[in-house]
Amino acid sequence: MRPYSCVFAVLAWTAGVSFAVEGAKTASEEVTIHRKDGRWELENGALSATLNLEGPFPLLVQVTSLKDGSVLPAKNIPLLSVESHDGSTWQPLALSKRGAPRETTIPAESGAVRIEDRFPGWRVEQEFAVQPSGATVTWWAELREGAHYLVMGVRWPALHMDRPTRVIFFREELAAARPAGAVSGSPIVCGEWFLGCEHPMASNEVTEETVLAAVDARKVPGRDHFVYTFALGKTAPGQLRRDFQRYVERRRARPYGLFVNYNSWWDIADGGKQMTEPECLNVIERFGEELTRRRGVRMDSFVFDDGWDDPRTLWAFHEGFPNGFAPLTAKAREYQSAVGTWLSPFGGYGEAKKKRLAYGREQGYEVADYGFSLAGEKYFARFREICREMIERYDVNYFKFDGIAGNNASGAGEKFAADVEALLRLCEDLRGIKPDIYLSITTGTWPSPYWLWFGDSVWRNGDDCGIAGWGTPRQRWMTYRDGTVKRMIVDRAPLYPLNSLMTIPVCFARRGLVARLGVDGLSAPDEADLRDEMWMGFASGTQLAELYVTPELLTPNSWDHLAECIRWARANQSTLADVHWVGGNPMEGEIYGYAAWGDGKGTLILRNPAPEPREIVLQPREVWELPREMSGLITLRIRYAQRVTPEPLTLLPDAPWRVSLPPWGIVLWEASLAPSAPLGGRSP
Repeated sequence: MRPYSCVFAVLAWTAGVSFAVEGAKTASEEVTIHRKDGRWELENGALSATLNLEGPFPLLVQVTSLKDGSVLPAKNIPLLSVESHDGSTWQPLALSKRGAPRETTIPAESGAVRIEDRFPGWRVEQEFAVQPSGATVTWWAELREGAHYLVMGVRWPALHMDRPTRVIFFREELAAARPAGAVSGSPIVCGEWFLGCEHPMASNEVTEETVLAAVDARKVPGRDHFVYTFALGKTAPGQLRRDFQRYVERRRARPYGLFVNYNSWWDIADGGKQMTEPECLNVIERFGEELTRRRGVRMDSFVFDDGWDDPRTLWAFHEGFPNGFAPLTAKAREYQSAVGTWLSPFGGYGEAKKKRLAYGREQGYEVADYGFSLAGEKYFARFREICREMIERYDVNYFKFDGIAGNNASGAGEKFAADVEALLRLCEDLRGIKPDIYLSITTGTWPSPYWLWFGDSVWRNGDDCGIAGWGTPRQRWMTYRDGTVKRMIVDRAPLYPLNSLMTIPVCFARRGLVARLGVDGLSAPDEADLRDEMWMGFASGTQLAELYVTPELLTPNSWDHLAECIRWARANQSTLADVHWVGGNPMEGEIYGYAAWGDGKGTLILRNPAPEPREIVLQPREVWELPREMSGLITLRIRYAQRVTPEPLTLLPDAPWRVSLPPWGIVLWEASLAPSAPLGGRSP
């Protein structure tokens, strides 16, 4: 296994806006705990939370921001209740305290993949007996060093779940609260506060002024318990998105980090063609020689999509891979890389899916009307086993899990809920085997940020490849892709990090859908358009930098540009991590793009998707979401431009900035701030 590196080590917040590297802690960041008269106070320099565990259930007496003195506008909030469904309605279950509350230290794990695990803290916990089963449930609250949020959780023995069960962490009136999104598992926002049950199927809801944060617990094959969590945090004025993302980055399973990978779909395989070992070896060698040896750019993985298995079996290699992925793994290691692969929880697509299902039924694997059921005990065991074998036998560092529910989803619904829950637990199991594995969860996902507690990216939704708007097929493809990001992600989930999407940033292959649409490298070989696609893809900041590319179709110039884009994105990871949407709707011909600010600098890419000139008026402070305490001159340097020759600029943060772009014009700027006065930083 290669040493794991990531962009975010500590996420200290400096100079107003920056995801900074690890630094020395200050005394104010340390977590303290005080107990008096049945109350516990947890404090770390950012938050102070008072808990009352003297009564029959835990209460959040008060939570205060120590940065500005503001208080959550609700007090004495019950923090745990449990309900079961009797077939018609939800009924409360009686909880009785078992023993006295305990306080424990949380040690720091210096080598942990998850950022939060690298920080120490304090935890207060209380056990409860649930009637009538007598099952022991453990509830806890914890605060860690550097956190601007409080986490609560519950551990429940699944063996005692004979009925559908709902865990409620928060149910209280909260004036001006609203859901920050239109999909399941969206967080709740109240002014500068955020809260929510940390699960993509959570019921984080606001009815009139009553906030509910709850999750339905479901049994999962091979699990004798489940754990669900809830968080409550405070953001700085005008920094809701960025501070929420800072919370996500600490809590997610694996930190943000650019993951550059080749994908075989549309190149050496598609719905009508399987791939073979020699074809895969050729791809690895072509990329390895052109990028790694000639241009010094390493690939993170070579991902072999649908087309490696024999669909007359259940996830066994077909005869074109007599040695499995072993020769591919060996070849990838020659170029300091690894292999990844595709698996479909519900069985894939088309004729291959029909064959897999036919075999599965014969063997007694659980099947639903949409395909295999990952919630089925036998199928879950088989799917988990093949994943484990891929990791342990072939050192696979990436899985593309394609198909768990319907496309363009806003939630699982009851139909897919059990399978989604099983997939989440599978992700946890796989991280127990290989903590830094990249898990791309595609069709069937929706943009709840809490997916990132389990996987590393979700699907943008829409068609795999499509065309919309005006211009050449490649220009229309970019409009379709980015317009879908706007419609399905930005508009539906404003707090979902755009740095963790599967979007298909670069598509220059030769088969299947892309060929039918004329977006393949043979029908649309224009290098200027391809350069636009590369820069739009990498400047969008998504960590899943997939290359759906036929290497034989790239010219030396195209290899040069691809290498340049990868080097630039890797050098600017700590900035691109902050990426967010700017501008209008590509589908309507409006100028749009992606902006980011971090590590003391910014990036901004803008594109005009229309066949005529367009203009947009921006305010730099709004574009980069700069805090009010940041002032000075912003200097812009052009990093890439097509069909336009802009001059370097110097801007005032609060002055209007008028940008004009010709048809299909594109510009990428790098920004820096020359402060007019010393800037005060703030810790997380």
